[in-house]
Amino acid sequence: MNHTEQSFAAFAAESLAEAKRLRAAVLELPADVSTEELARTFDGIGRALGEVHGLAELYSAVHPEEAIRDAAEAASRDISTFVTDHGNDRDVY
Repeated sequence: MNHTEQSFAAFAAESLAEAKRLRAAVLELPADVSTEELARTFDGIGRALGEVHGLAELYSAVHPEEAIRDAAEAASRDISTFVTDHGNDRDVY
């Protein structure tokens, strides 16, 4: 997958927005939600971030273009912040 600085930043932002949307969806599930629906919604958060987080880590370390390395580093920080906040959110767990 070939990215420019802008396309990678957009990809990262879209992926993070989807993870945030799914996190909000988890919080809005009714108390009597099925285990399967809860697991599917919760797992979607990880799926939304999986590809972009791996690419961000890789690109920030080895991409030959500095602008893309910088965009990837910023994306990695944003994703890490979300993951930490999500993991510490008592309302989610």
